[in-house]
Amino acid sequence: MINTAWCATLLQLLSLLTIDHFAWAPINLTNSLGIPFPVRITAEDSNDTTVIDFEGEANIKGVIQEAHRELNIGSGSLSWIYPMPTSFNDARTQIIYLTNEIGSASSITGLSVNVSTIPGQTMNNFTIRMKHTDLNSFSATPSWDGDGWSVLFQTNEPPGNTGWRSYFFMSPFVYNASNNLMIDLSFNNNSFTTDGNVLSTLLSDRRSIVFRTDNDFGDPLTWAGSDPAPASDFRIANIRLFTKTNERCIPITPTNASGFLFGEWSGSVTVSEEGTNIALVADDGQGHGGFANLFSVLPIAPMGSPFSWLLAHGLTNNGYDVEELMDVDGDFMAAWEEFVADTDPTDADSVLTLIAVTQSNGNIEVHWKGGTLARQYLQRRKEWELVIENWPDLFTNEPPTTVMTNFTDSFSTNEAFIYRIKALRP
Repeated sequence: MINTAWCATLLQLLSLLTIDHFAWAPINLTNSLGIPFPVRITAEDSNDTTVIDFEGEANIKGVIQEAHRELNIGSGSLSWIYPMPTSFNDARTQIIYLTNEIGSASSITGLSVNVSTIPGQTMNNFTIRMKHTDLNSFSATPSWDGDGWSVLFQTNEPPGNTGWRSYFFMSPFVYNASNNLMIDLSFNNNSFTTDGNVLSTLLSDRRSIVFRTDNDFGDPLTWAGSDPAPASDFRIANIRLFTKTNERCIPITPTNASGFLFGEWSGSVTVSEEGTNIALVADDGQGHGGFANLFSVLPIAPMGSPFSWLLAHGLTNNGYDVEELMDVDGDFMAAWEEFVADTDPTDADSVLTLIAVTQSNGNIEVHWKGGTLARQYLQRRKEWELVIENWPDLFTNEPPTTVMTNFTDSFSTNEAFIYRIKALRP
């Protein structure tokens, strides 16, 4: 017996979840130019649970990434309350990361911190900002850097869970590799509970400044100079930077996913440019995003066979344009014809062909076999017709089809007919 009260409670709890990011179902590693392939996007909270009442939309873009990496900085195991000291109402943290820790010029698209203890409450107006700096460290009497910040992430951040917590930026920060990087994190609450902790690394230089208070100095984003006076610290938070280089957008359709149902959107995407290291990105414009896995888009051979399809069947020895013309399995169908029919070019038993035409009770039974993804046309013409191309469609078999199919042709004349089966890709 189903406990309806328990189910209702579960649905109520799930409906309270807040979106943190978008997750993509795995995409085939090889796809074809101009041919749609299926995708699924899920709105998830910080615990990777589906937000079932999300009914918004997400922009989709395709990008070619020459290099995409996750860069870890800091390997210490010290727990540190900053940037999550929620035993106070407000807090701000500034940390310097050096050029030799970051490396080459790149676009920084997000960062993660390694949470060892979750904060006791939501961090309201949780904001991540970045800027270039000439500072290598802070003095013993430091001051807040108040100008030139790029606001990259801003939301009411729930407690979430322990482990790596990722924040994907609304727009990337373009790092120049010439200066050090300063990261500023803050929140602005009206109450307090218990501190969160992140893993940190202890260094020999003062690489961070911090301050926490209970609404005594206004919005932490406006703190400047020594108002309020920050304290310097020898620790840096262990972070993971998401970076990319030489990214450019490529044409895809659609560019918008609307109509999420129970937190999910399923559809097909078509990429109109070939390449490797291609990724799809979902972004709602409010700081919630997500990357799909990298994949390749291969071109089409002259007769219409996708390179990816020929590759999947091992037809690569003589070049794709030659392989699609060959009949490897000896079933009298070239490889490109087998693609059109959705049959296996390496299996002689997988072929589009009429099997039998029989007469029963005044009707004609036509039996054939073929693939499952092509649209099949059963055609008929009178035996005495001399016009070769006069083949009217008798029956259209819409995909997905079964491998074995039959059709009953009922007619009242005593004329003779000729039948054939034809297939086209939708």
